[in-house]
Amino acid sequence: MLLENLSKTLSAYEVRFISAAESGNLENLRSSFEAVSNVNLVDRLGETALIKASKLNHPDNTLCVAFLLENDADYTLTANNGWGAIHYATYYGCSDVVNLLLTKDPSLANFACELGRRPIHMAAMNGHVEIIRALVIAGANVSAVAIDGNGVERTALDFAELNNPRVRDEILTMLRGAMAAAHELATEPATENRGLSHASASQLSSSRRYASLDRK
Repeated sequence: MLLENLSKTLSAYEVRFISAAESGNLENLRSSFEAVSNVNLVDRLGETALIKASKLNHPDNTLCVAFLLENDADYTLTANNGWGAIHYATYYGCSDVVNLLLTKDPSLANFACELGRRPIHMAAMNGHVEIIRALVIAGANVSAVAIDGNGVERTALDFAELNNPRVRDEILTMLRGAMAAAHELATEPATENRGLSHASASQLSSSRRYASLDRK
């Protein structure tokens, strides 16, 4: 959901609530939470407290994210730029926040924002190896394409090749293994999975993603 830029002025308690989330001040977040009527209130950028807290890779911010999720913060909301909490967390390398969000809802691994960019594209752009690993295990579509700054369609593999020489080889090996595992699962005879429940099929797919990462 894309939130419209709000024209109303935030109250002092609402400003404190948003600011506490952004700075990772759990004590202030807790105290101001009691005074605000909506955990999903937004600032002029359309950013919720959860989005603010998801931008910094710091233990205090992770605690704030956990508190907000426990109090029904909507992790599917996006700011005026189309980015949600999962996009900021994967882009800035906030691995603990990513893990919290994926535990809450694994489908966030494929949450597309503007230009089709998904969390795995964000992580690949900046070389966040462990986040890519977590996204693959959660079921991220490693073949999904997004538009880069020049209007060119690129996969996470493409972004990794272009941007991160330090960890490029490790990421490329991981993504290629995941793509091979996905292709194997998609092309095997239908009779092999016949009779499997949805849960069993998902477990089989997840186990193969684990195996593909172990082979790197």
